[in-house]
Amino acid sequence: MAVSLGIRGMVGGADTSENAGSGRIFGTVAVAPSPGTPVSRRVHLFVARTGRIVRQTWSEADGSYAFTKLTLVPEYWIVVAHDHTKTHNAVIADLATAE
Repeated sequence: MAVSLGIRGMVGGADTSENAGSGRIFGTVAVAPSPGTPVSRRVHLFVARTGRIVRQTWSEADGSYAFTKLTLVPEYWIVVAHDHTKTHNAVIADLATAE
């Protein structure tokens, strides 16, 4: 499984400072080889500094997902796409930033 990330954020999540901004991270989850077949998979968003999970969502049938209302302060995020079918390993995008 490949994650094609247009790195820039899921609606919801806890009421914390991570939800206080106008930034977003978005992307597409697809099964390799490139360009890949878009798939619906669980996507998690973690704070890179602490490893704390702050949001999770399912990508749409076209593979797209978005995490919105993220803080724009110098914060790095980790995005993980998990294959619930247990066919492919998870894919990680490290040091993502919200735009």
